[in-house]
Amino acid sequence: MRGADGEGDRGVAGWRVRSELPLPGAPPWTGDERAPDVTITEGAVPSALPGGVDAGPLLQVAPDGTARYEIASVAAYLVRDGREVVVDRRRGVADADVRVFLLGTVLAVLCYQRGIVPLHGSCIEVDGRAVAIVGPTGAGTSTLAAAARQAGLRVLGDEVTVLRPDGDRVLAVPTVPELALWPDVLASVGVAPGALGPRRAGIARGTLPVPDAFCAAPRPVAGVVHLGVVSDERSRAPRPLRGLAALAWLHANLHTPGYPAARVETAALMGRLPPLLAAVDHHVVLPWYPSWPGPAALLEAVVDQVGGGDD
Repeated sequence: MRGADGEGDRGVAGWRVRSELPLPGAPPWTGDERAPDVTITEGAVPSALPGGVDAGPLLQVAPDGTARYEIASVAAYLVRDGREVVVDRRRGVADADVRVFLLGTVLAVLCYQRGIVPLHGSCIEVDGRAVAIVGPTGAGTSTLAAAARQAGLRVLGDEVTVLRPDGDRVLAVPTVPELALWPDVLASVGVAPGALGPRRAGIARGTLPVPDAFCAAPRPVAGVVHLGVVSDERSRAPRPLRGLAALAWLHANLHTPGYPAARVETAALMGRLPPLLAAVDHHVVLPWYPSWPGPAALLEAVVDQVGGGDD
């Protein structure tokens, strides 16, 4: 196995990760001498899990929580115990294609298996605290993270925002210093056209490494901003969330919600969400209209809603 002596281990979401698959975007592990928290190997993955329940067209979950996730043209992934990932890639598929799903859905499933809440979106640092910017695919969370980098702010991650309870507060845990961006937004966030690296064959969306703007340490969460697109400019006023409404929005913006649903763990999951409400100062819905002046203006609206302040 690559890095069997610890050399080459990476840090992702606060875990020591030892991987046969190269993870060049993830920072080297610089923590203690613990055994790896997560191991990633390449090998055979069964075509189905005994007693497995379909959690959607791509995800299957066994009674013990083991998950099988497959992108037919890329790879099948076996995820178990929050500690082990086996990757069965299709012949000729590039490492970059395999990593897209490893650092997306597979990372989210690892979080669930470890009792941690993953949200779908990006996370930035504002005045020493984290702001999660979440929403459905296409809402613009990655673009806003790129705008934050352009404005001199730091980024904790993209695609999966990992939230971990820490006493009476909630921490956002850094994932990987890279952003997934479409070419048509690059000029608006100050990125040169040739700066994107490969992400997935046949898909124009590319990967932007941002080690220069990476916040590598956990940060207490100041707020969660839920992005949504509205068709009427008059409907774009921000709306604070409280109580059941905030709970519903958090649930709606979970990453890979099919996993806990397949395990009939919805009640247990919902039990982990109320502490997030109590420990985070701001929960806001920020609708935006396509005629916004640009990502910088939308970022300013996000920061205005959540505010700054030292921890």
